[in-house]
Amino acid sequence: MMKRDFKIFSDDSHPDLFMGICKSLSKEPGKIFIKTFSNGNIINRIDEDIRGFNCFMFSTQAPPVSENILKMYQVIRNLKRNSDGKITLVYGYMPWIRSDKEDQPRIAQGARDMADLITLAGVDRVVLIDPHFPQIIGYFDPNKVKVEILKVKPIFCNLLKGEYDLSNVVCVAADIGESKETGSYADRLGLPVAILDKRRVGNNEKSKYVNVLGDIEGKECILFDDEATSCGTLFEAIEFIIKHNVISIRVFVTHPVLSKIEVLHKILEIEQVKEMVITDVIPVPANKRSPKLKIVSMAETLARVIAHVHKGLSIRGKGGLSHKLYDPKLFPSKSE
Repeated sequence: MMKRDFKIFSDDSHPDLFMGICKSLSKEPGKIFIKTFSNGNIINRIDEDIRGFNCFMFSTQAPPVSENILKMYQVIRNLKRNSDGKITLVYGYMPWIRSDKEDQPRIAQGARDMADLITLAGVDRVVLIDPHFPQIIGYFDPNKVKVEILKVKPIFCNLLKGEYDLSNVVCVAADIGESKETGSYADRLGLPVAILDKRRVGNNEKSKYVNVLGDIEGKECILFDDEATSCGTLFEAIEFIIKHNVISIRVFVTHPVLSKIEVLHKILEIEQVKEMVITDVIPVPANKRSPKLKIVSMAETLARVIAHVHKGLSIRGKGGLSHKLYDPKLFPSKSE
């Protein structure tokens, strides 16, 4: 059987990260022409022969979101038509992934619609990074699309172990629902956990923080979140935490949607907030940047994911890529 090479393409949703991935792979970006006409119609043309190659497609949620969804779909369809190899979609962040349930009458389930669209596009495999809910795998037919989940937890844990003094740190869950994931981080880092108690008080529908389960006074606090969109809940949690005489607060976020820029900057202006650490799986424009906003590049990690998938190796599980990222030998040393 012919041993295939691979090519990597993008829909221009995040050029900086895409080029970083290509550089880490020592691969030239796939040659593709994408144009949006004045009437809003979109075309794409693959400008090289891809027969005999597996193809990887990188995309992410980025404005204009709806237009980029269409670009993603059209490029994958074109790759499918012109390649006889496997097509893998590496999704930095899948749009509509939080719209997974009928929490309003006759509401659309966008997560299922996106899963169906990806399946219809013709991908053989999709790589999702820290999806908001793990059951997204069940939205895909395993006979048509294989799903790989990449957790960012190993990267954040490596960073914390290597660059921070954790002797007086507590991991804080913003509510009961976040306690399981926060507890998982705490277990990996060997740290205690505190949980913020949020309840509806009185007859109004708005909930508020009323108590802390655990000890945070005089501590350095770390909050983890898979997505920060409006940052409203995060801002409320931080305001409540600082009333308990904490020394500092650091926030780690996988998907920095950061749609409410004014709220983001209010958080970063709080004295006790030392930094917000985010990944670059979603582009972060200049008007959201701040000296306190630390961006961790995912280019090398995603390049390794692509190489693993192409070779038929596992991402998760014992011996998989994410398992290796937990290896203490890979933690950077302060003395180096």
